[in-house]
Amino acid sequence: MLDVEVQQRAKAFSESMKSAVESANASDKTLTLNYINFETGSATLTANSKYELDNLVTGLNAYPQVRIEIGGHTDSTGDPAANRELSQQRAAAVAKYLTDRGIDPGRLRAVGYGDSKPLGPNDTEENRAKNRRTEFTIL
Repeated sequence: MLDVEVQQRAKAFSESMKSAVESANASDKTLTLNYINFETGSATLTANSKYELDNLVTGLNAYPQVRIEIGGHTDSTGDPAANRELSQQRAAAVAKYLTDRGIDPGRLRAVGYGDSKPLGPNDTEENRAKNRRTEFTIL
């Protein structure tokens, strides 16, 4: 990834986090971690995920009073119980990344939602891709 792209993403993330922290609207408190990816069928973060996660570490350090829920989501392909478990493992992997970088685990809650909160129907590959996501919500 190019340094300029890393810097642009960091700036955009910082602005989004600031808006979410300052907003009184509950729906503004949930942000999708757009550049978090996992190895297929596992909770292993891909190497490029570190950039977005490092942005989250920076944001949490800037707002030490903030507590978050990390929500893992899947599409509806496959067994619902397995999807819920995988989404929980993925949310926990994000939480571990954060705690490994000094974020107090008491500020984090990892929840796997499986396919229970889709952003849209699971009727196309594009929609399924939107439903496979990691979000955080400021509590």
